[in-house]
Amino acid sequence: MLLTNIPETHLSRVQALVTLVQSTSLVISNNALGVLADTRSATLATAVCAVAVCGTGVVGLISGPLRHLRQG
Repeated sequence: MLLTNIPETHLSRVQALVTLVQSTSLVISNNALGVLADTRSATLATAVCAVAVCGTGVVGLISGPLRHLRQG
């Protein structure tokens, strides 16, 4: 979806940037959830993950461009 509008000359640069952003957010969220599980409980950390996944799904359903996106 993101890479469909990128010129071929910049494709590898954008892919590298997207990988960096995703990896950074994954490292931060894993550490935050680990601290939450250590200080509070693993149940709370799991609940936070569940709320985040449900919230992402709702945002995807509300977003018009994502809802009407067709591959192929």
